[in-house]
Order: sequence, then C-alpha cells, then structure tokens
Amino acid sequence: GGVVLNAIRFVLMHSLRDMARFVKEGRKNVAEQVGAEGTDETKKSSQRMSRAVASSLPPTLSLLRRLVSRPLLVDSQISTSLARMAGKDLAKLTSAGREGNADAADDEELRFDAPQFARALHLKISALTISAWTDPRLACAPGHVVHPLVQLLGDVVRSLEEASLPTVAPSRGTSRTAMGPPGGRRMAAVGEAL
Repeated sequence: GGVVLNAIRFVLMHSLRDMARFVKEGRKNVAEQVGAEGTDETKKSSQRMSRAVASSLPPTLSLLRRLVSRPLLVDSQISTSLARMAGKDLAKLTSAGREGNADAADDEELRFDAPQFARALHLKISALTISAWTDPRLACAPGHVVHPLVQLLGDVVRSLEEASLPTVAPSRGTSRTAMGPPGGRRMAAVGEAL
C-alpha cells in the first residue's frame, strides 16, 4: 500500500488500541471506587479515548469517506487531466518509473484509467475498513466512533458494488464493454503507487 493508506491504517489501529486501554483502565478505576465507597456511580470516568485519538480519528474517517466517493475519482477534472498525460509523465508522477520497476520499460503504454484506479483504491480502502471492523477492540469504541465507521462501511460496500458493474472503456474509434478491470499490466504501476 501507499504511504497515505499506511498512515490511515496506523491511525485506525492506534485508535482502537487507545480506546481499549481506556476501557480497561476505566473498569479498574470503577472497581477500586466501588470497593472504597460502595457505589459505582459516584466517580465514573467519562473519558473514552485520548485527546490525540479524539482529534485524529474523525478526520481520518472523513478522509476515507471522501476517497470512497467514486464520482470524485472517475468523473472529475483531475482524472480527465491524468488520462491525457503521456505515459512517461504519468510514470514519473506515480513513481512507476523508479529504478528496478519492470513496468518502467512500458512508459508509452502506461495510461491512466479512472475506473480501474477507483477499483484499486476502493479495494485497498475496503481492506483497511474490514480490518478495523473485525478487530475485537471495536467493542470498546463509543457510539460516536462506531456510527461513522458503519457509515464508511456502507459507502465502501456501495463503491465496490459500483466498481463491479461493467464499464464502457473508450478506445480508438470504438467502445467495448469490459467485465474486468481494463488495462491489465499497464495500470499495475498506478495501482502500486496507491
């Protein structure tokens, strides 16, 4: 995966770890207070996560929801501009032309394909989302964290459904219907740059 997606994975996993730690410490404190005072309602801690997590998790989930938006990736001016780029310029932009890359020789064949790029990004985001969703520490998350994660999960499922639909790929003079991702090897380098 790319640097950005690795940073997002770190924020998600650190947040889950942090919330689990606060729940564990909160239970220990409540048990001590019950033993000392006889009631568990008097000094119950309301903090469920650190300030760092409280300030970094919501923007991370918001960024993921924006990245899942297919129209932003496929029907935008940026994707149109990238599709017009020459192969060697696109290789430089995506770092596909770095030394040791087998696809560097095919710079002229390299073309940006927005639907394929969106599919690759959505698959990577779905892997991130599913790892957070299936983590047992999610049970320690408060509702205001679980709700945006559930919304993100719904957005990911919708984007994957849209990505699985047949697409009409423009070609020279004619159009064809493709069930799988068009482009094959020439877009592998772009997918690697995610």
